[in-house]
Amino acid sequence: MNDFEPNHPVLYYGTAKLAARLSRESTQFIELCGELIDRAVDLDPYNSSYKVELGYQDYLVGEYGRAMDSLDDALRSDPTNSDAQILQIRCLVGLQKLSSAKQRLQQISASSVDGKSKEMFLLCKAICSTFAEPPRRVEAKLYLKEAVERHSSWLLETPQV
Repeated sequence: MNDFEPNHPVLYYGTAKLAARLSRESTQFIELCGELIDRAVDLDPYNSSYKVELGYQDYLVGEYGRAMDSLDDALRSDPTNSDAQILQIRCLVGLQKLSSAKQRLQQISASSVDGKSKEMFLLCKAICSTFAEPPRRVEAKLYLKEAVERHSSWLLETPQV
């Protein structure tokens, strides 16, 4: 790509995003994808989606602290980026900072999260409920059920091509 399209951040982003999802969480492969995302960020430093993807790739390999740094940077560029907000909660759970995750969940109201991410918001709440002391499994199941129902209704409303 450097030889043929060295100034095309969307190409770097799209390639890295696809490759990271196909990598089966291979740390070495995701690190290579991270180099592509770094290039996209260098070319378009104000694009919060690129920074969220960098955070997501760090999240995949368990680098939650580094992921949080990328997500903080993304939120400085776009404070309304719901993908960054939700992924931060997942990172906090990964870091076992459950009280911080719970606080973050309380800060994000379900109505402020865009339609496609409401299911993810509920999944995050389910995860936090599961890791609570003592675990609140019944509450977690209710969140999961609501997430599935929301997603199913969204699928029914989405025009099929």
